[in-house]
Amino acid sequence: MFALKAPAKINLILEVLGKRKDGYHEVSGVIQAISLSDVLEFQASDSFSFSCDNPEWDGAKSLVSRAAYLLAEQTGTSAGASISIRKNIPFSAGLGGESSAAAITLIGLNHLFKTELLPGDLFCLAEKLGCDVPFFLTGGTALISGKGEKVSPLPSLPRHWVILLVPTDMGTQRKTEKMYSCLDPGDYTTGVSTDSFISSLTLGKTDNLPDFYNVFEEVAEEVFGDIHWYRDQLYLAGAKRVNMAGSGPVLFSLEKDKSQAEQIVKRLSESGLKAMLAHTIENTGFEIID
Repeated sequence: MFALKAPAKINLILEVLGKRKDGYHEVSGVIQAISLSDVLEFQASDSFSFSCDNPEWDGAKSLVSRAAYLLAEQTGTSAGASISIRKNIPFSAGLGGESSAAAITLIGLNHLFKTELLPGDLFCLAEKLGCDVPFFLTGGTALISGKGEKVSPLPSLPRHWVILLVPTDMGTQRKTEKMYSCLDPGDYTTGVSTDSFISSLTLGKTDNLPDFYNVFEEVAEEVFGDIHWYRDQLYLAGAKRVNMAGSGPVLFSLEKDKSQAEQIVKRLSESGLKAMLAHTIENTGFEIID
C-alpha cells in the first residue's frame, strides 16, 4: 500500500478568448498548484474498489473510478486496486479536487501495475477525462490554453500563502456549464492579462505582479448571488486583493507574509466563516507517503 497527495489549484489568470466551432470555449490563463491536498491510498486487489472518508463522495460518478477503468482498458491489464481517499479539498469549489484525484489515480495505478506508461501516454488519458486533468500531471505554475487541456510549464511563482474562503450553501449543479452560458462576447478578451502575467513571471518581476483576472467573476453573482458578501468579508479581514478560484465559489487571496495570512484566516474563522490556509507549490512532486 502507498499513498499520493492530490493537490488543489487556483487560477491566477483565466480568460476566455471566444467560442469554438466544437461548442467549447477557447481559454488562456495561468494556473497554480497549492498545498491543500486530498490523499489517495492505493493497494493491490483482485478488482477495483473505491472509498472515501466523506460520505458526499460518490465513487460511481467520480473521475477517480473513470480514470482507473480507462487506464486498465488502455493498458489491457486485468489487475485491480483498492483506492481510498482522505478528502480535504471542498467539493465543487473551483479548486480542481476531482481533476487532481483523477490525475493522481493515473500516476498511482501506473506505478502499482508497473504498466510503464510514458508521460505523453498519461497526458493522452488525462485529456479524455477532463480539461483540468492534464495540469495535475505536472503541477507547479503553468500556462493553459485550448479548452484548458494544453499545459505549458512556467517559471515557478515564489512561495505565497493562500487564504481560502469557502462560502456555504452555494452548491449548484452543472456550475461550470452555467458559468460559461452566462458569458457573452463582451466578456471575451485577447489574452493580454495572461501575456502580462507571464512576462512578469519570466522576467522575475514577482514583487509586483499584475492583477489576477478571472472571467467568471464577471458573471459570478448570476450563479452565486451572495458571493459579493463573502468577498467583502475577505477584504474586511485584511486581504489586499480577492479573486475567485476557477468557477468558484471559493475565494482566495495571496500573501507573502505567513503571519499576516494567519491573522486573516483567524479573523475570518472568528467571524464563523470557513477559512483555510495553504501555500503555492512548485510542482506536484508525487511523493509516496508511507
